[in-house]
Amino acid sequence: MTKKLIYNMAGYKTKLTEAGEEGLSLRTTVPSMIRKQLELKKGDFLEWNLDKVDGEWIVFVKPLKSE
Repeated sequence: MTKKLIYNMAGYKTKLTEAGEEGLSLRTTVPSMIRKQLELKKGDFLEWNLDKVDGEWIVFVKPLKSE
């Protein structure tokens, strides 16, 4: 059985930077603790979903393995 790592990421912040010359998209770094917890590897995908809960925007990120 694989041991799962659990980290407290409350309040962790990353900075957004421009993803291209157009400035239409932004990028950020996935913190190493999240990368380890989700077992993310180079080339994997992240699926992004957005929902409004009690007037506050919540972002859900689901890891998807590379194809």
